[in-house]
Amino acid sequence: MEGDVSATMHPPNPAPVRRALIAEGPNEGDHGFDGRESIEMFREFLSRYGGRASLINMDNLMDFFKYRIDKERRDRDIPKNFLASLVDSYDYTVLSEVKEALYFYNEEQVSKDVLNYLCAINYEPGSKIKCEYTGEEMEVTIDFLKLMASRLSGRQMTDQEALRYAQDTQRKYITVVVRERAKITDTDLYRDLCNAYKRNLKEKVLQPFVGNDNFRGAIIAYNTRGFDTFDTRIREHVSRMMKNLMVKLKPGYTEQGAKEICLYVLDRKLTEKFN
Repeated sequence: MEGDVSATMHPPNPAPVRRALIAEGPNEGDHGFDGRESIEMFREFLSRYGGRASLINMDNLMDFFKYRIDKERRDRDIPKNFLASLVDSYDYTVLSEVKEALYFYNEEQVSKDVLNYLCAINYEPGSKIKCEYTGEEMEVTIDFLKLMASRLSGRQMTDQEALRYAQDTQRKYITVVVRERAKITDTDLYRDLCNAYKRNLKEKVLQPFVGNDNFRGAIIAYNTRGFDTFDTRIREHVSRMMKNLMVKLKPGYTEQGAKEICLYVLDRKLTEKFN
């Protein structure tokens, strides 16, 4: 039949593929550790680092492969840059897990902040206004515009940059509200700003605690009597983070594992590494 695809198409011949796979056989396993070596190395690794007060961690793994096997064997069987890439991947994963565990936002507060901003950008700095959306009275200040611009854009801004950002947002605001006569909370602009606000809050969630000795101390003291000596805000943040790492994350960490992974993120300054 004219136009019948089956008349012109045929299944691929599997023979060349099969021959190519067979040809790779002699090379398979030519590099790397074989099964017996892997088992022996694992036993040695476990006997060396297991049974300690702290859990086995990435430092132990790097120490083993860098210093506990000879250089010739390591260079022969481990691809160049593999260990560094492994650490980078691990660091990014655990940083993301800790951020996710610590992150918390109040949906109502995010909405209020965005609505107040959308109202404020229609006035000159120094103006005292009452937001038509939230009913809150406020003064439009450069500091407020800079704070909101940084939270919405994910970067710090100068006074002039924050003003330009406000002007750009105002133009979009005029388009969707004045021209389209749309309810502000039903617009893509409002939804986009709320999503950006929440996304950047999450990305920067650890920033206030980097270098904070009380935060680090509270992690160590979590679930002990000493934990009550820290201020309420610190305890709330640490408690939420620990519980999320142990329960919300699947599979979750043990309490000791959650503590150690949080300290790893702080002590290795991973927020700076992936800034």
